[in-house]
Amino acid sequence: MKKAKIFLYTLLGLIVIGLVPIVFLNTWAMCRLWQVGQEKTPEGLNRWEETVRIAKTVPAGKNLLEIPLWQAFMDEHLSEGSNMFFSGVSHSSGMSTNALSVWESKLDARKDFYWNTSPIGAPKEEKSYAMELPTLERIRAEVAKMNKKRSRSKEMTENVLLLQGLLERYDVEGSELSEEKKVASLFLEYVDLENDPVWGEVQKSLKECSYFGIPWEKYIKEYGRGDEDFLYFIVLPHLNTLRTLAEDAVLKAQCYSVLGDREKCLSELERALDLVYLKQQSPMLINFLIRMRDERVIFNTIHEIMAKDFLTEGDLTGIQTRLAQINPTEDLLYCLEGEQFWGEKMIGHPATLSDNGKVPWTLSFLWRASGLIPFNKATYIQMFWKLQDALNPESQTMDYATWKSAGEGSESIFNFMCKPLAPATDKILYKFLRYQSEKDATVLACALERYRLKEGSFPEKLEALVPEYLPQMPPGSGSPAFLSYQLNEEGYELKANRRPDLPPDSSVEVTWKRSRK
Repeated sequence: MKKAKIFLYTLLGLIVIGLVPIVFLNTWAMCRLWQVGQEKTPEGLNRWEETVRIAKTVPAGKNLLEIPLWQAFMDEHLSEGSNMFFSGVSHSSGMSTNALSVWESKLDARKDFYWNTSPIGAPKEEKSYAMELPTLERIRAEVAKMNKKRSRSKEMTENVLLLQGLLERYDVEGSELSEEKKVASLFLEYVDLENDPVWGEVQKSLKECSYFGIPWEKYIKEYGRGDEDFLYFIVLPHLNTLRTLAEDAVLKAQCYSVLGDREKCLSELERALDLVYLKQQSPMLINFLIRMRDERVIFNTIHEIMAKDFLTEGDLTGIQTRLAQINPTEDLLYCLEGEQFWGEKMIGHPATLSDNGKVPWTLSFLWRASGLIPFNKATYIQMFWKLQDALNPESQTMDYATWKSAGEGSESIFNFMCKPLAPATDKILYKFLRYQSEKDATVLACALERYRLKEGSFPEKLEALVPEYLPQMPPGSGSPAFLSYQLNEEGYELKANRRPDLPPDSSVEVTWKRSRK
């Protein structure tokens, strides 16, 4: 009996000793989270409450995802709990059947044929998102490859037959059309789905709406499986649809520029810009990355279109005005606020995974009991506030040191949930700075082209553009950023770099060359 008591007391002592650090950590974590929750804005408001308010604020106008066509699209994908990222097909059904998905699938397949035959392939991060029409030889080779496939879907068979018919019409000797114009005409017909009734509904819905988004409460009520459901963060099928529509507009703009159809070219450019201007309620960083990618494709397409020498001074003024309205810093700040709000919810996600076998219940319980979740939430919130503090939307500049310091402390063993964020924000930083440089170069190029059309030649210095052709030099063009402009026999070479002091493997320099020929 005495031995049993000793064993019991020893066991209780060990339990108490084990609970002491757990209770201490939990108390420490809750205090940290409480302190973060007391932080104030410069105006004296509670900063976290303001973050939540901004994230839940509904933009003015009509919600695209409440239009019946788009509502049916979202219902099919989200109600089944699809876990496919950027996909139009869910795991459970294997095939989408709503009208918008079927229409998009056709357009996407035909657009992909362009990327498969393009000399530079699909846009990649290390490349400057340019678009280059393929040759007839590459198109013939790709069609032959498609013909050799033993197992083909009905849709692929239809596409092959359509391409073969178009090749018979355009790939002929003695035609008055140049090869480039033959390819442009072929692609315009190949990607043309405008006679499909869905196209009219898509265009009408985009003109009626000013934003898109699904409030958290609605997602939980209609699609979710509980208040901690994390699928909301990764199931974004509508983003792929909007990206497909933007790429379709840019491809058509390029083709119309080759054919010299100025009005249709400008119309497609406007359509592409309208798509990237569409706001999202409580966006995340993935929204910023997609928008940034689409705009970079537009910038490089404008570069190619300018080389065709058919845009008027008025056309260029209109394009320059639209581009000048883009504020990359403001867009990034808006998405950081949304990411912070949703990410704070997601930090608690590991503690809800024990029912599906991904995390043992014991580990899940330990995370919650030891206070690691509130500790990581506090670190996460502070990290995003530092990222936001680094941005100045008015001057469209970034405090590089403040941004880089946001990840300090995340390497702590207690912050293992936040640890992957530091390298991720570095990647976003470099993409963002290059994007800014490309936007600066595109706006300057429009002003330079307007100067040439009116004065007969390009200016000797960029300062000659101000104020008649450019209200002011691009925001953030001063130190440490730099702009390099050199005239030569061919035309000019323009270089823009927001951070010239970055190492070569992180260079964000953009070079824009324009030939007089």
